[in-house]
Amino acid sequence: MPVAMAPCTTGTDMKVGSPRAVPAWGQPGRSQWLAVCVLVPAFLVSACLVGHIEAYADGLGYEDAPPQEICGLCHSLDGISRTSRFPKLAGQKPGYIAKQLADFLAERRANDGGQMSAIVTEIKPRQFDAVAAYFAGLAPPPPVGGPSAEGNVAGTVIDIAAARRLFLEGRPEDGMPACASCHVETNPAAPLAPYLTAQHSDYLVKQLRDFREGRRANDVSGTMQRVGAALSDGEIVALAHFLSRQPRGRAAHEM
Repeated sequence: MPVAMAPCTTGTDMKVGSPRAVPAWGQPGRSQWLAVCVLVPAFLVSACLVGHIEAYADGLGYEDAPPQEICGLCHSLDGISRTSRFPKLAGQKPGYIAKQLADFLAERRANDGGQMSAIVTEIKPRQFDAVAAYFAGLAPPPPVGGPSAEGNVAGTVIDIAAARRLFLEGRPEDGMPACASCHVETNPAAPLAPYLTAQHSDYLVKQLRDFREGRRANDVSGTMQRVGAALSDGEIVALAHFLSRQPRGRAAHEM
Protein backbone atom coordinates (compact mmCIF):
# COMPACT_ATOMS: atom_id res chain seq x y z
CA MET A 1 0.00 0.00 0.00
CA PRO A 2 1.48 3.40 -0.94
CA VAL A 3 2.53 5.46 2.04
CA ALA A 4 2.49 9.27 1.80
CA MET A 5 5.76 10.67 3.07
CA ALA A 6 6.50 14.29 3.96
CA PRO A 7 9.43 15.78 2.04
CA CYS A 8 12.70 15.53 3.88
CA THR A 9 14.27 18.80 4.99
CA THR A 10 17.27 19.85 6.96
CA GLY A 11 17.27 22.16 9.95
CA THR A 12 18.32 25.14 7.81
CA ASP A 13 15.33 24.67 5.49
CA MET A 14 12.70 24.86 8.29
CA LYS A 15 11.01 28.16 9.12
CA VAL A 16 8.63 27.89 12.08
CA GLY A 17 8.44 31.39 13.51
CA SER A 18 12.21 31.67 13.69
CA PRO A 19 15.22 31.45 11.38
CA ARG A 20 15.83 27.82 12.44
CA ALA A 21 13.55 25.19 13.94
CA VAL A 22 15.16 23.09 16.67
CA PRO A 23 14.20 19.39 16.82
CA ALA A 24 12.84 18.24 20.19
CA TRP A 25 15.73 15.84 20.85
CA GLY A 26 18.57 18.33 20.55
CA GLN A 27 20.38 20.66 18.22
CA PRO A 28 19.46 20.44 14.55
CA GLY A 29 21.77 18.73 12.13
CA ARG A 30 21.78 17.24 8.65
CA SER A 31 22.66 13.75 9.98
CA GLN A 32 19.65 13.64 12.36
CA TRP A 33 17.14 14.49 9.65
CA LEU A 34 18.82 12.10 7.25
CA ALA A 35 18.40 9.32 9.82
CA VAL A 36 14.67 10.05 10.10
CA CYS A 37 14.25 10.04 6.33
CA VAL A 38 15.99 6.65 6.04
CA LEU A 39 14.73 4.79 9.13
CA VAL A 40 11.02 5.58 8.95
CA PRO A 41 10.55 4.17 5.42
CA ALA A 42 12.74 1.18 6.34
CA PHE A 43 10.55 0.48 9.39
CA LEU A 44 7.38 0.60 7.28
CA VAL A 45 8.85 -1.74 4.66
CA SER A 46 9.98 -4.16 7.40
CA ALA A 47 6.51 -4.20 8.94
CA CYS A 48 4.99 -5.05 5.56
CA LEU A 49 7.51 -7.82 4.99
CA VAL A 50 6.90 -9.35 8.42
CA GLY A 51 3.18 -9.36 7.81
CA HIS A 52 3.77 -11.04 4.46
CA ILE A 53 5.87 -13.79 6.05
CA GLU A 54 3.32 -14.43 8.76
CA ALA A 55 0.60 -14.84 6.15
CA TYR A 56 2.57 -17.65 4.57
CA ALA A 57 3.35 -19.25 7.95
CA ASP A 58 -0.34 -19.40 8.77
CA GLY A 59 -0.86 -21.69 5.78
CA LEU A 60 1.75 -24.32 6.62
CA GLY A 61 0.47 -27.86 7.14
CA TYR A 62 1.29 -31.56 6.70
CA GLU A 63 -0.78 -32.19 3.58
CA ASP A 64 2.12 -32.86 1.21
CA ALA A 65 4.64 -34.16 3.74
CA PRO A 66 5.75 -37.83 3.49
CA PRO A 67 4.07 -39.66 6.39
CA GLN A 68 7.36 -40.70 8.02
CA GLU A 69 8.39 -37.03 8.23
CA ILE A 70 5.28 -36.29 10.25
CA CYS A 71 6.23 -39.06 12.71
CA GLY A 72 9.83 -37.85 12.64
CA LEU A 73 8.80 -34.54 14.24
CA CYS A 74 8.80 -36.34 17.60
CA HIS A 75 10.37 -39.74 16.96
CA SER A 76 13.19 -38.35 14.76
CA LEU A 77 13.67 -39.37 11.14
CA ASP A 78 16.34 -41.85 12.22
CA GLY A 79 13.78 -43.40 14.59
CA ILE A 80 15.91 -42.67 17.64
CA SER A 81 13.95 -40.13 19.66
CA ARG A 82 15.91 -37.83 21.92
CA THR A 83 13.43 -37.81 24.79
CA SER A 84 11.78 -40.66 26.66
CA ARG A 85 8.35 -39.12 26.11
CA PHE A 86 8.48 -40.65 22.62
CA PRO A 87 9.64 -44.24 22.02
CA LYS A 88 12.46 -45.21 19.70
CA LEU A 89 10.94 -46.73 16.57
CA ALA A 90 14.12 -47.63 14.67
CA GLY A 91 14.32 -51.36 14.00
CA GLN A 92 10.95 -51.97 15.68
CA LYS A 93 8.56 -54.68 14.42
CA PRO A 94 6.47 -53.22 11.59
CA GLY A 95 3.31 -55.00 12.70
CA TYR A 96 3.54 -53.40 16.13
CA ILE A 97 4.02 -49.87 14.73
CA ALA A 98 1.09 -50.23 12.31
CA LYS A 99 -1.16 -51.56 15.10
CA GLN A 100 -0.36 -48.66 17.42
CA LEU A 101 -1.16 -46.13 14.68
CA ALA A 102 -4.50 -47.85 14.09
CA ASP A 103 -5.20 -47.99 17.84
CA PHE A 104 -4.51 -44.30 18.32
CA LEU A 105 -6.74 -43.43 15.37
CA ALA A 106 -9.56 -45.62 16.70
CA GLU A 107 -9.05 -44.24 20.25
CA ARG A 108 -8.18 -47.68 21.61
CA ARG A 109 -5.00 -46.10 22.94
CA ALA A 110 -4.27 -42.60 24.22
CA ASN A 111 -1.27 -40.81 25.69
CA ASP A 112 -0.66 -37.80 27.91
CA GLY A 113 -1.65 -34.61 26.16
CA GLY A 114 -3.21 -36.37 23.17
CA GLN A 115 -0.30 -35.74 20.78
CA MET A 116 -0.58 -39.10 19.03
CA SER A 117 -4.35 -39.02 18.83
CA ALA A 118 -4.10 -35.67 17.06
CA ILE A 119 -1.10 -36.25 14.79
CA VAL A 120 -2.24 -39.67 13.56
CA THR A 121 -5.15 -37.98 11.82
CA GLU A 122 -2.58 -36.30 9.53
CA ILE A 123 -1.62 -39.74 8.14
CA LYS A 124 -3.94 -41.75 5.91
CA PRO A 125 -4.69 -45.27 7.21
CA ARG A 126 -3.48 -46.71 3.89
CA GLN A 127 -0.06 -45.19 4.71
CA PHE A 128 0.31 -46.95 8.08
CA ASP A 129 2.10 -49.97 6.64
CA ALA A 130 4.53 -47.76 4.71
CA VAL A 131 5.34 -45.75 7.83
CA ALA A 132 5.87 -48.97 9.80
CA ALA A 133 8.13 -50.40 7.11
CA TYR A 134 10.20 -47.20 7.00
CA PHE A 135 10.99 -47.21 10.73
CA ALA A 136 11.39 -50.99 10.91
CA GLY A 137 14.01 -50.77 8.18
CA LEU A 138 16.21 -48.29 10.03
CA ALA A 139 19.33 -49.27 11.96
CA PRO A 140 18.32 -50.12 15.54
CA PRO A 141 19.22 -47.75 18.36
CA PRO A 142 22.25 -48.44 20.49
CA PRO A 143 21.73 -49.58 24.08
CA VAL A 144 21.17 -46.86 26.65
CA GLY A 145 24.08 -45.94 28.92
CA GLY A 146 26.66 -48.43 30.08
CA PRO A 147 26.35 -52.17 30.67
CA SER A 148 23.78 -53.52 33.10
CA ALA A 149 24.89 -53.48 36.70
CA GLU A 150 23.55 -53.40 40.20
CA GLY A 151 22.83 -49.86 41.30
CA ASN A 152 20.36 -47.29 42.50
CA VAL A 153 18.00 -45.47 40.13
CA ALA A 154 15.82 -42.66 41.48
CA GLY A 155 15.92 -44.19 44.94
CA THR A 156 15.13 -47.72 43.70
CA VAL A 157 17.69 -50.46 44.24
CA ILE A 158 18.23 -52.26 40.94
CA ASP A 159 18.60 -56.04 41.06
CA ILE A 160 19.73 -56.85 37.54
CA ALA A 161 19.90 -60.60 38.12
CA ALA A 162 16.27 -60.62 39.29
CA ALA A 163 15.21 -58.45 36.34
CA ARG A 164 16.93 -60.82 33.91
CA ARG A 165 15.14 -63.82 35.49
CA LEU A 166 11.77 -62.06 35.18
CA PHE A 167 12.40 -61.32 31.52
CA LEU A 168 13.66 -64.79 30.61
CA GLU A 169 11.67 -67.01 32.98
CA GLY A 170 8.75 -65.01 34.34
CA ARG A 171 7.38 -65.95 37.73
CA PRO A 172 5.58 -69.28 37.40
CA GLU A 173 4.32 -69.26 40.98
CA ASP A 174 2.28 -66.14 40.18
CA GLY A 175 1.28 -67.34 36.74
CA MET A 176 3.33 -64.54 35.18
CA PRO A 177 4.80 -65.58 31.81
CA ALA A 178 8.33 -64.76 30.77
CA CYS A 179 8.57 -61.44 28.92
CA ALA A 180 10.83 -63.21 26.44
CA SER A 181 7.99 -65.53 25.41
CA CYS A 182 6.61 -62.65 23.32
CA HIS A 183 9.20 -59.89 23.23
CA VAL A 184 12.36 -61.80 22.42
CA GLU A 185 13.94 -60.79 19.12
CA THR A 186 13.75 -64.20 17.46
CA ASN A 187 10.05 -64.93 18.05
CA PRO A 188 8.17 -64.67 14.72
CA ALA A 189 5.00 -65.95 16.38
CA ALA A 190 4.44 -62.61 18.16
CA PRO A 191 4.62 -59.93 15.42
CA LEU A 192 2.55 -57.46 17.48
CA ALA A 193 4.71 -57.67 20.63
CA PRO A 194 7.33 -54.90 20.43
CA TYR A 195 11.04 -55.17 20.95
CA LEU A 196 11.80 -53.74 24.39
CA THR A 197 15.58 -53.68 24.23
CA ALA A 198 17.51 -50.42 23.65
CA GLN A 199 14.36 -48.47 24.52
CA HIS A 200 14.17 -45.44 26.82
CA SER A 201 13.94 -46.89 30.33
CA ASP A 202 11.53 -44.15 31.48
CA TYR A 203 9.23 -44.95 28.56
CA LEU A 204 9.19 -48.64 29.51
CA VAL A 205 8.44 -47.77 33.14
CA LYS A 206 5.51 -45.58 32.13
CA GLN A 207 3.99 -48.19 29.80
CA LEU A 208 4.16 -50.95 32.42
CA ARG A 209 2.58 -48.68 35.02
CA ASP A 210 -0.10 -47.62 32.54
CA PHE A 211 -0.97 -51.27 31.84
CA ARG A 212 -1.02 -52.01 35.57
CA GLU A 213 -3.23 -49.05 36.45
CA GLY A 214 -5.63 -49.29 33.50
CA ARG A 215 -4.49 -46.20 31.58
CA ARG A 216 -3.42 -48.42 28.69
CA ALA A 217 -5.59 -51.34 27.63
CA ASN A 218 -4.97 -51.93 23.93
CA ASP A 219 -3.62 -55.45 24.47
CA VAL A 220 -6.81 -57.31 23.57
CA SER A 221 -5.55 -60.52 25.16
CA GLY A 222 -5.17 -58.76 28.51
CA THR A 223 -1.72 -60.28 28.98
CA MET A 224 0.06 -56.99 29.56
CA GLN A 225 -2.58 -55.81 32.01
CA ARG A 226 -2.07 -59.02 34.05
CA VAL A 227 1.72 -58.80 33.86
CA GLY A 228 1.69 -55.15 34.94
CA ALA A 229 -0.58 -55.96 37.88
CA ALA A 230 1.86 -58.64 39.08
CA LEU A 231 4.89 -56.33 39.10
CA SER A 232 5.99 -54.05 41.92
CA ASP A 233 7.36 -50.58 41.24
CA GLY A 234 10.86 -51.83 42.02
CA GLU A 235 10.54 -54.70 39.56
CA ILE A 236 9.24 -52.39 36.85
CA VAL A 237 12.17 -50.01 37.26
CA ALA A 238 14.67 -52.90 37.33
CA LEU A 239 13.20 -54.48 34.19
CA ALA A 240 13.27 -51.17 32.33
CA HIS A 241 16.86 -50.51 33.42
CA PHE A 242 17.94 -53.99 32.31
CA LEU A 243 16.16 -53.90 28.93
CA SER A 244 17.28 -50.41 27.97
CA ARG A 245 20.89 -51.58 28.20
CA GLN A 246 20.48 -54.64 25.96
CA PRO A 247 21.27 -54.38 22.23
CA ARG A 248 18.23 -54.69 19.98
CA GLY A 249 18.47 -57.89 17.99
CA ARG A 250 20.13 -59.99 20.66
CA ALA A 251 18.72 -63.48 21.22
CA ALA A 252 17.40 -64.42 24.67
CA HIS A 253 20.30 -66.74 25.48
CA GLU A 254 22.73 -63.84 24.85
CA MET A 255 21.12 -61.52 27.37
